[in-house]
Amino acid sequence: MSKRDDYLEAMTDDEILDALRDPGNAPGNYDDYEFEEELGYRGYRNVNGSFVNYDESNPVALGIILALVLVAAILAIFGFAYAVSYAIYFSKVIYVAFLVGIVLVGRGKGRSKLANYIFFLICIALVTRLYPEFLPYVSYDQEFGEWLASDSTPFEEILIATFFYFVSILVFPWIFLKLIVMVARDNAKSRYPRYHGTHRNM
Repeated sequence: MSKRDDYLEAMTDDEILDALRDPGNAPGNYDDYEFEEELGYRGYRNVNGSFVNYDESNPVALGIILALVLVAAILAIFGFAYAVSYAIYFSKVIYVAFLVGIVLVGRGKGRSKLANYIFFLICIALVTRLYPEFLPYVSYDQEFGEWLASDSTPFEEILIATFFYFVSILVFPWIFLKLIVMVARDNAKSRYPRYHGTHRNM
């Protein structure tokens, strides 16, 4: 590593870039290697012969990214609120559909892709319906809609609840499906051993 004295450190980025472009007018007794090394210390990278500073963030790009994140968060919150509200309203339908879904998977012996897919969607609805019951923010004497619309509900709580809701509908329906399919296939194997031997894959 070459010696980096105070004069080189005091030079601005533009001065060093100019020195590289026009070595004849470069101040001080420095070679191109020392200038390039100094630019490297300052976050510059040599890209196809041009030095680009990756440490300098683009405010426009950063603003666009933040705006997209904000829009996505708002849409997720609205989706969460509407999904749970409708699931609560259609609670009885979801419970009945869940039982019917179990029957469909059983009738398909756990190997009907259509029955399994329908049951997976029903499980998403069931998890959505049950999710408010496990929210620590909602008290026992408070409805989900009241908690969501209350002025005293912090935005952070709604954001956290939304995040874990989407995690829940990605994880738990898959677990429910795997359990029911496993039971259905084990039951089919015990009752129809020949069927199990000739249909190994779903």
